[in-house]
Amino acid sequence: MEDWKEELDELLQQEQQQRESRERGVQQRKNATEQNRKKAIDFVNDVCLRAFRELEKGFQERTIPVELHVEPTGSSISIQVGRQGEEGTEIRQFQYVVNVSSNASGIEQEVVTSGGKHRIQKAARTLSVDEITKDDVIRDFMQAYKRTFSFQQKL
Repeated sequence: MEDWKEELDELLQQEQQQRESRERGVQQRKNATEQNRKKAIDFVNDVCLRAFRELEKGFQERTIPVELHVEPTGSSISIQVGRQGEEGTEIRQFQYVVNVSSNASGIEQEVVTSGGKHRIQKAARTLSVDEITKDDVIRDFMQAYKRTFSFQQKL
């Protein structure tokens, strides 16, 4: 009748192994989430901020008001451009926001403008934050900026 003790020991050992495996999985997801969070913040603070600084300089050189804002969490960056209308009669503004979210499975980027939401793409393919360069952000900004003001002129 001693077999039951061995069987119980095996069962308890299996339970312990499963618990340890779950704990390792939880820790791996936490590590991946933290790693992706840091990559997302780096993307905003490096790639996007460098692009926005270049855009800011270009608009300022043309005496067009511009304002940058980086969320303290590093999850969002925006540039707002005020553009004076013809003969100084109206002020047109354009806002371009890059939102970044991350979790254990990856990092998502989304651009929000007055024209809607989209993702930064190249050759009709959505880019991951690892692939996006400063020039990609500037190109995407200019495309959205042109679309917004060419649409407004037609109204």
